[in-house]
Amino acid sequence: DRPVGKDMVYAFKAHNPSLVSVECFSLNPSPKEGSGSSESLRWNSLMREGCAGGFHDFSAQAFHEAAQAINRHRPHVLVNLDGWTSAPLINEIFILSPAPVQVNFKGYAGTTGVEEIHGLVVDRVVVPPEYSQYYSEKLVVLPHSYHYNGHDSLYRHLYDGEESQRWPTR
Repeated sequence: DRPVGKDMVYAFKAHNPSLVSVECFSLNPSPKEGSGSSESLRWNSLMREGCAGGFHDFSAQAFHEAAQAINRHRPHVLVNLDGWTSAPLINEIFILSPAPVQVNFKGYAGTTGVEEIHGLVVDRVVVPPEYSQYYSEKLVVLPHSYHYNGHDSLYRHLYDGEESQRWPTR
């Protein structure tokens, strides 16, 4: 029930399941029926649905056990949605390189300084080109905005209708 997780629910749904399998590995405990708010339970349920390739809760495991478990699933790309924000041990998992390609996205737009994290997904506003030298990761610069927020799903009524009647975008 965190902002990045809420955004990613919609990002996962935007993927074509015949081309991309989204498998989620969580280090944060899932809310339990009766102990979590109904809103937290709802978002957790939406997240699990969005992770069509599987949802795995590693919140009770040591970082090296989580890295081994992730590696057994053989992800092609492992995406860190946290960086240094709420679960610093997530970077310990990435240091063990459970996937061949590892990138940081969304939760922390600065460099992690972690050599084993190969890329950082950004745009030119988040990281102006003249600052790229200060990042240990290779920058994956998106052409418009790296921030996907699901507003096209949440506010579909604003997007329906003729192109000329829609709200302007960048």
